[in-house]
Amino acid sequence: MSSFLRHGFVRVRNAVDLSPGSRLQTFFEATLRREGLTVDGRLTAPPGVTSLPPTRVADLAEVAPALWAAVCALLGGAGRIRRPARLGNALICNFRTAELSDSWHVDGDFFVHHPDSPEQALLLFVLWTDVEEGEGATLAAPSATAGILRHLARHPAGLTSARIPARDYAGDPAHHLALTGKAGDAWILHPLTAHQSAPNPRGRPRFLSNPVVALEEPMNLTDGPERKSPLEELTRRLLGQPWSPHADAVRQTFVPGRIGRWNGEGTYTDRASVSSR
Repeated sequence: MSSFLRHGFVRVRNAVDLSPGSRLQTFFEATLRREGLTVDGRLTAPPGVTSLPPTRVADLAEVAPALWAAVCALLGGAGRIRRPARLGNALICNFRTAELSDSWHVDGDFFVHHPDSPEQALLLFVLWTDVEEGEGATLAAPSATAGILRHLARHPAGLTSARIPARDYAGDPAHHLALTGKAGDAWILHPLTAHQSAPNPRGRPRFLSNPVVALEEPMNLTDGPERKSPLEELTRRLLGQPWSPHADAVRQTFVPGRIGRWNGEGTYTDRASVSSR
């Protein structure tokens, strides 16, 4: 928790159980068979970054208690989290890629963003395979979050993720964080952390997922006496001043194009939550 408050991220080792025969490992193996893939990349795979629809989902608290405990601690307790909170096989695959994509972005393409938005309370990265340097890890720019929050504060009606200029705040590459680790590890970051995929010249497929965890109510970013969660403390500090929603604030969710496409294909099964690249 101290790392999250200081730096805006924390790594949870062995956050999910991917041991042989576990429920999540069964999800993973079934997904690879469906897509004709192997973790060592011996089968032909399309180049680039590909998002797969969630066809199997499970309750996050049941299948990943260590990750769930960390999420609850950062958000102020399980009672503040909207249920269901799920983890499924919505895999984001980085196959062979040679160059940096220059695609800095923030997640949450299904709602209008505000500094206090409850729809995506944390940015989660669950690693389904080992990811080392040079193997297509996600690059994160935690130092960009303050600028992005303040940019949102200057737009009281709110902005969609596509209209948030994450690249303008990504900053010095020396300060970027590669989200590497072992299969089963997870990274938890502030929800407005700019990120993009790194090149994967070795071609061993990188598989991760971004389960969505939402709050029941917007964050409290005022200077009131109410006890703040670690996420609220960090957000309030990065904003640099108290903040409360404007009368013109638009609270809106919508179905992004990828979900509509998966619905049309009959492959999307989790209608209670969405994931984003």
